[in-house]
Amino acid sequence: MLYSKGNLLADTVLIILGGIIALGFLGHLFFDRTKIPDIIFLIGIGLLLGPALKIVPPEAVRPAMPYFGAIALAIILFEGGLDLDLYHVMGQAGRALLLLFLSFGLSLVLLYFALSVGLEITGIPGWATAVALSCTSAPILIPILAKIVPASPLRPLIATESSLSDALAVILVLSILQVESTAIYGHILAANFLLDVAVSLVLALLAGWFWLWMLSHFSQRPFFSFLTVGFVFLLVGLIESLGGSGAVAALAFGVALSNGEAFAGLWGPRNRDRIAASFRDHHLLLDPKIRGAQAEISLLVRSFFFVYMGVVFQGFGLDAVGWLTTAAIFMLILAARFLAVRLLALVTHTPLEDQLLLTAMISRGLATAVLASIIASHWEEYASPIRTITFLIIVLSNIWMTGIIFMGQRTKREAALKQKTDSAESV
Repeated sequence: MLYSKGNLLADTVLIILGGIIALGFLGHLFFDRTKIPDIIFLIGIGLLLGPALKIVPPEAVRPAMPYFGAIALAIILFEGGLDLDLYHVMGQAGRALLLLFLSFGLSLVLLYFALSVGLEITGIPGWATAVALSCTSAPILIPILAKIVPASPLRPLIATESSLSDALAVILVLSILQVESTAIYGHILAANFLLDVAVSLVLALLAGWFWLWMLSHFSQRPFFSFLTVGFVFLLVGLIESLGGSGAVAALAFGVALSNGEAFAGLWGPRNRDRIAASFRDHHLLLDPKIRGAQAEISLLVRSFFFVYMGVVFQGFGLDAVGWLTTAAIFMLILAARFLAVRLLALVTHTPLEDQLLLTAMISRGLATAVLASIIASHWEEYASPIRTITFLIIVLSNIWMTGIIFMGQRTKREAALKQKTDSAESV
C-alpha cells in the first residue's frame, strides 16, 4: 500500500523525491548533449506517477498548484534574469513589445472564437480562458534559449516577450474576474497593465541594486546565496501584494544583480566610480557562487514542477467536439504566432532563420496551468473541458517546440559537417 487516506508514506515520498532529482539531472545532461528539451519527458513521468499508476494521488497534491506555481515562477524567472545582458535587453525591448501585442492579441481573438463556437464558452469565461491559453511560458523558454542560442539577440527578445506575456495574462485574468462585462474596461486593463509593469520594474531594479550592495559585503558569509533566494520570494510576494507583477519583478531583479557594471555605467564614468566606492573592493560584479547555487535550485524546482503538472492531470473528459476544438485551438495558436512573426519581420527586417526560431517559441506552461486552474474553480460548469484542453495545449505546444528545435539543431549539424567536408576537399 503506497499511501493511506490520501497521503503518501514517508518511504515512498523519499523514493519519489530522489527519483525526480535524478531524472532532472539526467534530463539536463540529455538537453546539453542533444539540445532537445526534457519537458515532455518530465511531464510523462508525472502522468505515470499520478493518473496512470496512482503512486501519487492527484487529489492530494492538486490543491498545491497555485503555491507551487508561484515558487517555480519566481525561481526560474530570477535565474533567467541573471543570464540576461542589460544592453541586449534594452536593444530588444521595442521588438519584444511589438511581438508581444501581435502574438498575444491575435491568439486572444482567435482562441475566444474557437472556444465560443466549439464549446460554447462565451463571455467572461471565454475571454479569461482565451487569455490563459494565449501566453507563452517564460519559465520554459528562458532555460531553453540559454542552451540553444546563448549569444543570440533573440534570447533577450524572447525572454522579455515571454516574461511580459506571463505578466499580461495574470493581470488580464485577475481583472476579468473582477468585472461583469468585457465591453467597458479595455482601456482600463491596458492602463493597469502598463502601470503594474512600470511599478514592478522600478521596485525590482532598486531592490536588485540594494541586494547587490549587500552581496558585495556579505556574500562570503555562509548560506548567503540561499538568503538571496529568500529575498526573491520576499520581493515577489510584496510586489504581488501591492498589485504589481511578480513575473516582471523576478526577471528584473535578476537582471539588476547580474548587470551592476552596466547600470553604474549608465550614469557616466565619474558617477560610476562614486557608486562603486560604496561597494566592497569597488566590486560591482555578482559573485559566481550565487549563480551556481541558483542554477542548482532552479534545476530542482523546474524538474519537480513539470513532473507535478503530469501528476495533477485529471483525464481526457472530451467528446468529439472537444477534441476538434482542441485541435483547432492549437492550429490557431500556430497561425497567430506565424502571422505575428511575419508582421514583426516586415517592420524590423528579421532574418528568415530568426523567424523560424521565433515561430517555434509557442510553449505554454506555468502561467497557463495556474490561470486555467483558477478559471476552472471559478466557473465549475466549464471546469472539465478547460482543464483538459489546457493540459493538451501545454503538451502539444511543447512537443511542437521540441520538434522544431530538434530539426533546427540537426540542420545546423548537417550544415557544419558539410562545410567541414567541403573545406577538407578543397584543401
